[in-house]
Amino acid sequence: SKMARVCLLVFIVGLQLGIPGANGDQCEPKPCQNGGVCRDEVGSYSCYCQENFRGKNCEICKWQQRCLVNNGGCAHFCTTEGRRPVCYCAAGYKVGTDGKSCEPTGKFKTDCLQVHATFVAVCLQVALMAFLPKRNKTLPICGGSLLSEFWVITAAHCLVLAKQKGHTIFVRVGEHDVNVVEASERNHAVAEEHIHHRYNFSQSQFNHDIALLKLATPVELSNERRPICVGSTAFMQDLMKDSSISLVSGWGRTVDKGREADKLQKLSAPVADRALCKQSSRNPITRFMFCAGLADGLSDSCQGDSGGPHATNYKGTWFLTGIVSWGEGCAEKGRYGIYTHVSRYYAWIVHKTGILQSN
Repeated sequence: SKMARVCLLVFIVGLQLGIPGANGDQCEPKPCQNGGVCRDEVGSYSCYCQENFRGKNCEICKWQQRCLVNNGGCAHFCTTEGRRPVCYCAAGYKVGTDGKSCEPTGKFKTDCLQVHATFVAVCLQVALMAFLPKRNKTLPICGGSLLSEFWVITAAHCLVLAKQKGHTIFVRVGEHDVNVVEASERNHAVAEEHIHHRYNFSQSQFNHDIALLKLATPVELSNERRPICVGSTAFMQDLMKDSSISLVSGWGRTVDKGREADKLQKLSAPVADRALCKQSSRNPITRFMFCAGLADGLSDSCQGDSGGPHATNYKGTWFLTGIVSWGEGCAEKGRYGIYTHVSRYYAWIVHKTGILQSN
């Protein structure tokens, strides 16, 4: 009707002219923070920020940005106190005299991965051992990573499958060649098993595929037996954006359906593009998983590597970014290895183990 057309015309003109009430006051409730002044606009608003603040809602203090540029120059973690970035370190490290570097509190070498003539020594790796009656031999059934003198982290499905098969597992640190008794080896009984509370083997064998083992006796730390670092969720997620120096290690099969390796192996495993990985997989990739490796079909983690570390190096320190979980075959062209996304579980790890970052 003519009246309806007039009303519609008045409403449109009201929107164009910014007449109060025509499209609601976008400045209510007040969106601008830290003393910012709000200006109502058509379907939107603008914040005019006080000095030293920026962002859509004036929520970012410009001093906080200093941690966003080159991590504030910090070797590990950066936070802002007042107007300056302050560095702090992962557990087992302390801030150096320069206020930025991180030094091991124990007498350890900086490089945790050493290449020998016949094998690779990965000091942060442990083996979950069990006696296998069919082979009349004690062998690694899964891998794990040392978090502290008392704590090991691994894949939940390793513990469930071991229980189903009646295996009693123990942890061996300092293992390199399973056929040789080496001076660095130490065996530790497991006092407690902590499978993540959201893990449900019958529903999904690999979602929330993470577990912690508390050892009955402490590991005597050395260059051959060292913990890997775990960072905060934000730090770890930033670290994974540039995972060019990421490695996976274990005693798993060296070829699909082949036999397990006698000596500890390692391979490069950069984090893969998530969209490509989801497209390549026949199974769901949840947000608690990530894909890594090269889709060229030349190398991959495999059966027996489960529970072992996906480790990423940052300024000379190795951080646990993932746990070997599952895959579709081994080293199949166009497919990736799938890993538990450790950054999603930082709060749970800290709650269970009490491992905190150092000041």
